[in-house]
Amino acid sequence: MAIDKQNLRIQAQTTLASSILTAQAILTRHLLAIRRMTAENQFVSRLNTNFYLSYSPPDLNNTAVPKMWPRVYNNRSYLNYRGCPHSILINSSHQHFVMTSGMIGDCFIADVTLVSTLKCFYNSTCFSLLHKESSKNVSLLLNSSNNHFLTNPTIQMLFNETMIDSWSTEIMFESFYQQCNPIQCYYSYTKQFSAIFIITTIIGMYSGSFIVLRLVVPIILKWIFRCRNRSSTADVKAITTVPSCRHSRT
Repeated sequence: MAIDKQNLRIQAQTTLASSILTAQAILTRHLLAIRRMTAENQFVSRLNTNFYLSYSPPDLNNTAVPKMWPRVYNNRSYLNYRGCPHSILINSSHQHFVMTSGMIGDCFIADVTLVSTLKCFYNSTCFSLLHKESSKNVSLLLNSSNNHFLTNPTIQMLFNETMIDSWSTEIMFESFYQQCNPIQCYYSYTKQFSAIFIITTIIGMYSGSFIVLRLVVPIILKWIFRCRNRSSTADVKAITTVPSCRHSRT
């Protein structure tokens, strides 16, 4: 069945949008499952940012047992799978701590990355604090390079959008049929009739029927009366008269 250009464009855009939403949902669901599994199993990070090793108070036998204790920050325990995000302080060249804009600390490196923003990478002062020990020449991010995202969304928000700022699609109607190369095409469409159209159609049908009956009925009636007259004439001819008999007296 042939598809016109507008319907092909709509179907292609709908299919693409559905595929994007499905991919984003699967990606977000898998990430959430990994984070919850890590928190519920109480894995210890390599930097010991969520647990630390310490000895428990001596028991009755004066025996101290080493144990992993969860870290607590602002009265929040790292046992919570949501973590306890807090601001990151960096030691500047003047030997005092500076709070970095958009950089957040948390239990795991993955959590730190997801809750932080790229705001520091747009600011030269904050950017220099991050790369003061690096010899590589790294450029700042440009605000004008983003069409959809602002400078302050979290990495989690970017991740939910599959790290894609904008989509550029091109639907080529001619190439679609060149690749399909159909031998024969059929086109059909579905039309919804309005009430006015239905009423006028019914009136038109009755008007047409009235005109046809007006022409046909007289002819039929004439033919019926003609047949009846012929039948009456035949009956009259079939009637025989009985002659009267006269008796003469001699």
